[in-house]
Amino acid sequence: MKTGPSIADVQVPGVYEIRAGSGVYYGLEVADHCDASTSNEARASATMRPFTLNAADVVVPANFAGYTIENVGSGAGTSPHPVDLGVTTHIHRVLGQGTYWAEIEQVAGVYNFTKLIAALTAGRARGCKTLWNIAYTPSVYSSDVNKHRSSGQGNSAGWAGAPADLAATMQANPANNSTALKNFLSAAIAAGVFALVDYVVWWNEPGYRSYSATGAPFGNWFDTSDDVGLRDLTTWPQSSVSGNQNYTQFVLMQACAYTIIKAAYPAIVFIGCDLYGEQSSQGSGGKQKGETCFVAWLAAGGATYCDAYGWHSYCDLYQLAGIDGVSLRLAQLLKSLDAARATAGAPVKPWYCTEVGYNNMGFLSVPDQKRWAGLNLLIHASLGWKSVVWYAWDSLNAATAQMSWYLPAATQGLPAGVQAVADETSLWARRLAGSTIAAGAVMVGGRWCGRINGVPYVY
Repeated sequence: MKTGPSIADVQVPGVYEIRAGSGVYYGLEVADHCDASTSNEARASATMRPFTLNAADVVVPANFAGYTIENVGSGAGTSPHPVDLGVTTHIHRVLGQGTYWAEIEQVAGVYNFTKLIAALTAGRARGCKTLWNIAYTPSVYSSDVNKHRSSGQGNSAGWAGAPADLAATMQANPANNSTALKNFLSAAIAAGVFALVDYVVWWNEPGYRSYSATGAPFGNWFDTSDDVGLRDLTTWPQSSVSGNQNYTQFVLMQACAYTIIKAAYPAIVFIGCDLYGEQSSQGSGGKQKGETCFVAWLAAGGATYCDAYGWHSYCDLYQLAGIDGVSLRLAQLLKSLDAARATAGAPVKPWYCTEVGYNNMGFLSVPDQKRWAGLNLLIHASLGWKSVVWYAWDSLNAATAQMSWYLPAATQGLPAGVQAVADETSLWARRLAGSTIAAGAVMVGGRWCGRINGVPYVY
């Protein structure tokens, strides 16, 4: 990929698509989709050769598309629900803003489920399935060097790691792996929380790791074995324990949660860790490559304690460039995950995309915004994934308004109200829900080609 502050920097041979970002231009090359060792002819052939998504017919779930809904989702009620504005959403995802474990139990043994219950009730009242992403050990229990952060990133703080009382090995009854976690989940059950939940996700982006200017690490997960020497977060790829996280403790927590929740509510779909896609576009630190973390999580036994696998379907080019070609890269990435699962000998289980977005979606041309929304849903559906949940509804942070598909007020040159991309998402959510995608849907040069309920589409 070519980049530069001027469009002339990317108007060079080999670039077949140009997109403008915030103060920079990106030129996508065929080589971005192929092994650098192959010839130009082979690269071009690989990009334009049909990439088959499904070898058999796929029936898309009736509840397939969803949103992470911030203001309404937090129970604050300061913005309209998508359904109230005519936007189709089958799933209401709850993450953050008073719904993390660390926010519900800020003092040991004292629980405040008010916002969580309000958020789940708002989703159910509008006919949505509800998904709660449980995340982040409170600092009152943490065994980690980090302290809980309430939002954003700091120079010396991060989300706390494993509870100090976490067992060193799997207990005969995994519910006893952590008393602190068991008490929290038992309190949630008693409060009626899980009676309002359809899907549970265990932890948010545990592949996230970053590095501050002061030398202190911070991130969404730390195994205590990572505490010593956790400083080299800029080298890629990494081979030390500092670079490759140990998921043993994470799985001990996961097993505890899975055992307790499924015993009380066996119909709940318990989704394994929500890892982030490819290596982040950040220059240093950032999110460790998701496939690396997924394999480590499988090796630690994560597949045993879940009903399905979770994923955040971001990738490098998705962050940096336009739409054509990026869709092929995403399809290849998602398909490679199940190959990694098979190689590890882990069981076949459904896949759920529980978060995806675009850091500069609001600044792309409207046709590109719409095209990406449709492609994303089509790719996941064709591969047999059970959901696509957009991190997109009503940004609470003006600095990230460009990711939101509803804005309560105009900002950063973006209009107030429902953004155009949300309408396209609604269209494809309605078209795909409960439909049959015929065997042999393919990606060709960034376009999706296939039949939905017998009707041919090229998108």
